[in-house]
Amino acid sequence: MKRLTNRPAYITNYWLAAFIFFIIIPAALGLLWLSLGILVIAGSYKILQKACNYIKKPTLKSVAKNVLLAVYIFIVSISLNLFVVEIYSIPSVSMENTLLTGDYILVNKLVYGPKLVRNAKEVSWLNFLLKPDNESNKDNQKPYNHKRAKGISKIKRGDIIVFKLYDEYIVVKRCIALAGDTLNIINGDIYVNGKKYASAATVKEKYKLIFKNKKTYKALVDAKYRQPGQYHYNFQAQSITGIFTRSEISKLQPSPFVKVVKVIETGQKNHEVFAAPPQTSWTIDNMGPIVIPKKGLTIRLTAANYPVYQKIINNTGHVKTDTASNTVVINGKHQTHYTFKENYFFMMGDNRKEAMDSRFFGFIADEQIIGKSPLILFSNHDNKFKWDRFLKPVF
Repeated sequence: MKRLTNRPAYITNYWLAAFIFFIIIPAALGLLWLSLGILVIAGSYKILQKACNYIKKPTLKSVAKNVLLAVYIFIVSISLNLFVVEIYSIPSVSMENTLLTGDYILVNKLVYGPKLVRNAKEVSWLNFLLKPDNESNKDNQKPYNHKRAKGISKIKRGDIIVFKLYDEYIVVKRCIALAGDTLNIINGDIYVNGKKYASAATVKEKYKLIFKNKKTYKALVDAKYRQPGQYHYNFQAQSITGIFTRSEISKLQPSPFVKVVKVIETGQKNHEVFAAPPQTSWTIDNMGPIVIPKKGLTIRLTAANYPVYQKIINNTGHVKTDTASNTVVINGKHQTHYTFKENYFFMMGDNRKEAMDSRFFGFIADEQIIGKSPLILFSNHDNKFKWDRFLKPVF
């Protein structure tokens, strides 16, 4: 005789599928902490739900179960936000045309491993209730002292990464160079470890297009580039200067009627680069070579290379340079070498001439990184819903 408590096959299959998806797969990916967390939350909920059955009054039992459900929905929501995924909107043009203003992106925290929370102020849902810190981290690159749970993979060049800047701003940029890499920017071209970096087709640069045929020039201006404020026209020289994507330039370059010249910046924002003149002769289009700090890496420290790493070194104490001996003095002692205590990365915006990135604010520590963005959930660019950007992968 069949027991009345026997479950239908589809319910058994449902629980088996859930166990494989939420427990076995994360554990197989090395995310044992995630499997254990799910087991603790699901197991404790089941135990407390059964405990509610011992309440004799039906009304009180129903209230207890509803309150328990609400509490666990809140716990699961907070846990997902802290350890799994988060959603951010794009407020600026620095990542055009990969990401546009009004895009809402998904941030995967499991890829690199989520940072473990130090206090309640780091819980986004609770932060607005608490008094913010008055201390600003804007003038240095003080380590954040976070610990990170194990992730699925390491950061790679080309990843679109969301990170925290100055302990208050959330920023999205592309990782160009990893810890230990040697970076060089020459006339706007990026070289990593001596090899030219292959930028995405959506990356924007400033170019000057010089047309050899007046008819072609006028036709192209009328058809595509007559946008006030976006392009500068010189009708006498038959040229257009403006911001173009690499994809647009690749279509124009084979033409015998157009000469493409990349515009190299020599002034404007160059005094704001992170190792600024007169300490260096760097500009946003010409800087380096730079060795990206790596945990355990020891460099020879001189008054000449100190400006490149000063934001990191300044956290070790009172620092000054001695130009006479070409050395750096830390806490009264001349130091000829310095060993980095964590990994750093060099980030850049895809809209190279409009982006505020590592060329200005310097290296980004591993502990500042929140996660990787693999997907645009939806877009409200120009206050219009863009169907072509709905659930669009980003590369």
